[in-house]
Amino acid sequence: MIHIKPAIQTDWPQIISIAEAAKTTLEYPAAFNWSAETLAEELNHVFTILAEQSEEVRGFVCYRELSEAFEISVLATHPSFQRTGIQTELVLYLQKLAATHNKNVWLEVHQKNTAALGFYQKLGFQTLRIRSHYYSDGGGAVVMGWKASENR
Repeated sequence: MIHIKPAIQTDWPQIISIAEAAKTTLEYPAAFNWSAETLAEELNHVFTILAEQSEEVRGFVCYRELSEAFEISVLATHPSFQRTGIQTELVLYLQKLAATHNKNVWLEVHQKNTAALGFYQKLGFQTLRIRSHYYSDGGGAVVMGWKASENR
């Protein structure tokens, strides 16, 4: 069973370890610009929710609270637990949390990451715009949004 809860600072080493492991499985590595050092700094400035199973962190989502939305900055699952529903549980939890605060959810995805684009579309996200040449490989970023008012 997956348990979703807010992360605390003692969870950060596991979160960073998961991100480092997840990076190795990406088809488009440029889409994940988070070094261990950069992610450690990011954790100081965002809210983080993690998914635990058997008392071990399996995945996490970092987000900022903006005036009208929660903006996802990082979402990752340990490679051994990918495609088990953990990311779905994390995003659904964040969507419910956003709805209780009357906020939308925003994120960006590498335009060539068709698996992630399909995943987010399945969860009700829509394309808002494309940022051309956003990633280090020249790829564009698809900015996606989920509207709480349309999904209640």
